[in-house]
Amino acid sequence: MGNRAWLYLQAGDGDDARTIEFAETKNHFPLLWRVLLADGGAGDAIADQRVFGDAGTPNLASDARAAQARIGRLASFVVAHPLPDDDPALARQFDALVRHLGESIDALGDAHGAPRFSANLDELSWLDDSDPDAYIDQERETCTRLWWRVANCMDFRDVRGVRDALEIDTPADWRDWAWSFGFGCMSHHYFARQDPPRSVTFAAMFDAGERHGNWLGFDTFSFRGRNGLWGVRRENNDAWDVIVPPEWANLWASGARDDRLFWVARDGRVGLLLADDAGARIVREPAFDAVWDFTDDIACVRVGERFGLVRADGAWVLEPSLDDFGEFVDGLASASVDGRWGFVDTNGAWIIAPRFDDAQEFVRGEAVAVCEGEHWGLLGRDGQWRAWPEWTSLDWSPERDAFLAQRDGKVGLVDVTGRIVVAPR
Repeated sequence: MGNRAWLYLQAGDGDDARTIEFAETKNHFPLLWRVLLADGGAGDAIADQRVFGDAGTPNLASDARAAQARIGRLASFVVAHPLPDDDPALARQFDALVRHLGESIDALGDAHGAPRFSANLDELSWLDDSDPDAYIDQERETCTRLWWRVANCMDFRDVRGVRDALEIDTPADWRDWAWSFGFGCMSHHYFARQDPPRSVTFAAMFDAGERHGNWLGFDTFSFRGRNGLWGVRRENNDAWDVIVPPEWANLWASGARDDRLFWVARDGRVGLLLADDAGARIVREPAFDAVWDFTDDIACVRVGERFGLVRADGAWVLEPSLDDFGEFVDGLASASVDGRWGFVDTNGAWIIAPRFDDAQEFVRGEAVAVCEGEHWGLLGRDGQWRAWPEWTSLDWSPERDAFLAQRDGKVGLVDVTGRIVVAPR
């Protein structure tokens, strides 16, 4: 995995903060990040990604609009003073960076406070012997001194000095250099391909006013057009083939086996659309009030207050008739009618009739905890009791490979066969 780091754009504080991931890297601190974070200081930690440990390092933060001005000045200098052997992609990458940074800052706006860059360097700090606060102070000074050096060179039109400070040169291996400098770390799709780098400008590939969305499979991506609506396009080298015109209020992957099947929304309702080589066609007109991703090509949908099941071809497996619905586990899902819970299969048939007051989901397709009255017990797939309903609670614990079983204020363990492994104590 390596020691990872993230660079964010953020505005606001606490629960009201708006955060955009701008770049990600591992095992190094890109020089481009150092320019963006110059004149910064310690900031509140953005700890969402600290899943393997937390050294308690503050983030390194800087004013985003000041960083934008630095990058704009640097990009203009590099483009205005090319060297004979420069790869034309160098100017295109700097132009793309300026445009992407401007669009990202404008998207945040100032409604939540002045936007800032904020870098989670916690895992990089593991490589340093200093304490977390000292590490951030050290990196803040390094970033600021680097920018002073670059700015001084630009003041005196010292092209070689700027190139040396930022290690900008015609690289033998563009991909490795782009990653080291920071272009290859950018989260935007334009920078995802660096071997070779893109042969078109950012503006030619991403029209102003458009928003590039999520990868949908088969080299297709969602996108929001200048009309504010969503469509689907496929990458074709450095261009796009529009598969679904932007005419939907929302569009996202359905989770079906066929990646070309999408949920689409219009006028507050959701339907199904298939986009393949034959074009885009509606599989199910938008009529659902809410939908959930497909599992084994069966999806739960809600119409009004009732839940039903549909297949990937849009046909009903079970028309809306359920009060509530869980999720499929090994072909069975909990479902309720008139306040009573049972289990249905992927054909919409009741495998265990709805007769319980509450129910969880099957564990490994073998056993499930159900509530009868005020007590919980275990059922097998055949609907027969494996453990009689005599427990105050039964909660599956993957770590113990058994249910935590509570009774009379004491807790024990019950396995999937219903056997008491550890008596309540």
